[in-house]
Amino acid sequence: MYICGMRNTTIITIFCLLAIACKGKDNPDTPIPTPTPEPEPEIVTDTNAPTNLVLTQLSSTSISLEWEDNSASEQGYTIWFSGNRVDSLAANTTSYTYTLESGFATGVTYFFGVKAAFESGESEMLDASIKATPIIKIEESMANDVCFAVRYSVDNHTKSGLEFGLCWSADGEASIDSKHEKGPAKNFRRGDSVFQVIPNSSLEYGKEYSVKPYATYNSITYYGEELKLKLGTEPSAIKLSWNKVTTYSLPSSIELYETTSKLNGDAFHAWYAIADLSAGDITLKVNAPTSLATIDDQAAADANCILLTNAGYFWNNDIVGYAVSDGTVSGWGVSAYTMSSSTSDSDYGSSYYATRGAFGVDSNGTPQAYWVASLNGSPIYYADPLASVRGEALYAAPSAVLPSTKVDWSPLNAVSAGPMLVYDGKVGFNFDTKSSDGFMLSNYEMLASDIFGASSNTADRTAIGYTEDGKIILFICDGRISDSQGCSVYEEAQIMKGLGCVKAVNLDGGGSTGMWVKGSHINDLTGGNRKVHTTIGFYSK
Repeated sequence: MYICGMRNTTIITIFCLLAIACKGKDNPDTPIPTPTPEPEPEIVTDTNAPTNLVLTQLSSTSISLEWEDNSASEQGYTIWFSGNRVDSLAANTTSYTYTLESGFATGVTYFFGVKAAFESGESEMLDASIKATPIIKIEESMANDVCFAVRYSVDNHTKSGLEFGLCWSADGEASIDSKHEKGPAKNFRRGDSVFQVIPNSSLEYGKEYSVKPYATYNSITYYGEELKLKLGTEPSAIKLSWNKVTTYSLPSSIELYETTSKLNGDAFHAWYAIADLSAGDITLKVNAPTSLATIDDQAAADANCILLTNAGYFWNNDIVGYAVSDGTVSGWGVSAYTMSSSTSDSDYGSSYYATRGAFGVDSNGTPQAYWVASLNGSPIYYADPLASVRGEALYAAPSAVLPSTKVDWSPLNAVSAGPMLVYDGKVGFNFDTKSSDGFMLSNYEMLASDIFGASSNTADRTAIGYTEDGKIILFICDGRISDSQGCSVYEEAQIMKGLGCVKAVNLDGGGSTGMWVKGSHINDLTGGNRKVHTTIGFYSK
């Protein structure tokens, strides 16, 4: 019989062959063939196997391995990472660099191993572990008359939760348990490089300091190498010949002095008043009227006014910074400042957060000076400036802990301007200390060149400060006239130091400078009697 053109015997044969072919798959009694595995390399017991594996983190993505080659018979080495073989090396190799493109996570421990390969097998694993850390490297450092400056790099600096800065100590090795401040962290200008300054407000002359960059992540702090730095020569005081002015009928708690001594060879005419508020018959007061008015008009508005000068900066009819008048705060505040409007300037468009010098008295008449910034629309005070440097990485906005822990100060009367001229008896700046880009290191307050700079040495000046025994000094000088060439803020700082000030702040100057005493405007009025926004002076109680 035929089925579809084939004999019965043919069909039966096909069915039988199919059944035989499928028997091993479907019948559990039939063994399943398995591939023959590659033999594990024989472990060679060789007293000349590699030893002393040392791991070193080179960057956030690279770790080096170094070991001792103790054998003359190995055919090569294999490198292992997290239990996996990652590379094979030639004989007599003693080092290897492993790169992880995604980067090693700070705080995580990584395991590496090395095996020596012989003709008959491999040695046992020589292994070691390493915990990944931030890589902190010092690139340059300097110590000058008014500050320390350190350029350092922090590998993987943008990692969330990573904080870094400088710490320093004159009493042993520096750590974050000693004095320390966070570094600038925004818009790095040179890759991972950051330039940070330690002002002399936090340092003492004549002492050598241990200085270290640090990085903190997950509550663990890592350090760069230690530097040994020492301030240079302390800026000196300028002491002039002062004559007491007896023209005006002043209370015994206020004295007025005048000088026409030459200042560094130039004609100079200046005055200062010194007042003792502890006598109890006078007080210091700041005026902040709603509209501009001359010093004379502001003085005439209160019959108790004895002596008055101009005070803070202003623009149009707005107070630049802060004024506190009998506890009432007014003003724009202190925030970020754009230092260049020229598109050809390498610093064009950069805005720097800053702190500005402020002077005031509390309800007890106790004088004080700090740096001030704005936080949530209100003034916040610090014992250290935010040490911004033009052309370098930018600081974040001041906070309750930046640049340092805020100071608990509530002045009854105060005004901000800047720069801080003297702090703890030290002149805090010098026009000759500059960064590699030519910007002054100590213009922390981001003041314009017509205020802060060697080219501005012919201006009228106004300043206020206090002595170690708490007496308040108000100073003015004429400028830009033949009888008085004025002074730079650096010379002004030296003068205030020479008058015995332990702290002093520069106030608005130029055409704003003026002093009114008992009904008389005593300094030069060339250019007119400018209207100003704020004034500060002594009043009878």
